[in-house]
Amino acid sequence: MNDVRGGLMRLVRRVLESVSILVAYTAAVWIRYPNLRSENPEYYDYYLQLGVFVVLFWWILDLVFGAGYMQVRKVPADFLRRWGIHIGGMALFLFSLQGYYYSRLFIVLFYALLLVFGGFSIVLYAYLLRKWQEKQRWQIRTLLLFEGVEPPFCPDSHSVIGQFKPHDTRAEELLKSEKIDEVRLQSSDPEQVKKWFALADRHTASFVLCPELHPSTARIPTLYYEGSQLRARFRREPLRYWHNRALKRVFDLVVSFGLILLSFWWVLPLVWIGQRFSGGGPMIFKQSRPGRGEQAFTIYKFRSMRSSADASIRETLPGDERVTRFGRWLRSVHLDEWPQLFNVLKGDMSLVGPRPHLWVQNDKYREIISDFMFRQTLRPGITGLAQVNGLHGDVSSDETIRSRVAFDVEYVENWSLGWDIEILFRTFFL
Repeated sequence: MNDVRGGLMRLVRRVLESVSILVAYTAAVWIRYPNLRSENPEYYDYYLQLGVFVVLFWWILDLVFGAGYMQVRKVPADFLRRWGIHIGGMALFLFSLQGYYYSRLFIVLFYALLLVFGGFSIVLYAYLLRKWQEKQRWQIRTLLLFEGVEPPFCPDSHSVIGQFKPHDTRAEELLKSEKIDEVRLQSSDPEQVKKWFALADRHTASFVLCPELHPSTARIPTLYYEGSQLRARFRREPLRYWHNRALKRVFDLVVSFGLILLSFWWVLPLVWIGQRFSGGGPMIFKQSRPGRGEQAFTIYKFRSMRSSADASIRETLPGDERVTRFGRWLRSVHLDEWPQLFNVLKGDMSLVGPRPHLWVQNDKYREIISDFMFRQTLRPGITGLAQVNGLHGDVSSDETIRSRVAFDVEYVENWSLGWDIEILFRTFFL
């Protein structure tokens, strides 16, 4: 029942946002072209078609990124994130059109008005969501069943109707006579689990099993069954599943190949000329780095530094004297990473993932940061969540590396294709 109500609130948000988009779009057209329909019907049709794309694209972003719709504090940030990505997607769409012209003033007006009307929709939705949550607070009528001394924990949104031992017949009578929304059972007896699961279904109540786990970690486990045995997993790893790995790999191949085709004709001559004027030497720098499962691979970069014997053990620091003048510019725009698109095609790297460190950094930080090697469960990336949050370049401080690892772990545990797309967008606009 709660899932149905949550789905209803998401529908409410989509309706409010769709109305704000339509109002903002109509107002922008009217301000820019007050008599467009009568003066130029064909041009008016172009704007109608664009309006359909605008709404559909917003719905797609909602499906991919709209995760914060049930938390009041996340609603504004969620809207602003999709608003920014929508601008980038619209720019690419309009750039790809041939033979069509849309007013730049209209585009600016539309997104400004969308921010205004979208703000009203956010305020209204947050108000409705808060009221809905207050109304729900005492409606989850819960029956607690437990074998130990202490009953299982219940959040504030639950109202406890009764507390019994699982074998107590009074619990069954209460379930029959009262309107119970949820049955919570704390028991290690498989027969009691089967019994109360069936009883909860029979009386249209949700069933929640509360196993007595005392993990040595503060992480919240994900519980699942293997046959009749209950298991607990303390990390979410979406890329353990082959279909997610295949989806990420196909995305990597398509995007990296497309980027190479679009850019090699101007990147290679530019870098070749720049390096000739900054001392010559090999165009590509190659270095062994730890990859997925800590398997060694050769990473490619455009050479931005003078050759040195300690390149494999000495990291680059701000103001490093080994960096050439042209190399400093390459690094400032991150163009030195461009050859890693070929690492992606080879399968050594991914477009998005934890950045590969030097071997000496792996050896050092695996001993002092407990989550550090968890990063190695994925292919390293050209860009990543840590990088788009400002953590790129210097990793000489332990605090910096801890922050990087925290972002990398968050990415591994919450991977989605939508998140890869978002990180790439943010990388291009850094």
